[in-house]
Amino acid sequence: MRQSCPSARNHRRLIRRLTILLAVLIVYVLSIGPMFWYWYEARYLDGPIWVVLLYEPLRLATRFELFEKFINDYINWWIL
Repeated sequence: MRQSCPSARNHRRLIRRLTILLAVLIVYVLSIGPMFWYWYEARYLDGPIWVVLLYEPLRLATRFELFEKFINDYINWWIL
């Protein structure tokens, strides 16, 4: 069996970690669709604070116009 050099293993490990990070970020962003009403209740109707805190970075990211349009369209697809 051939041994791979440490730099090749490190490179594969880095790629694997970046792929996992990207997948987690995608799932996080897409989770706002089904969670929208829970978030709305938490934000405006005194619901659980952990929901507000979980989605606050996503709310702040919607300050970018293109991202805001994507998120709004995606949420509307879920709630309409």
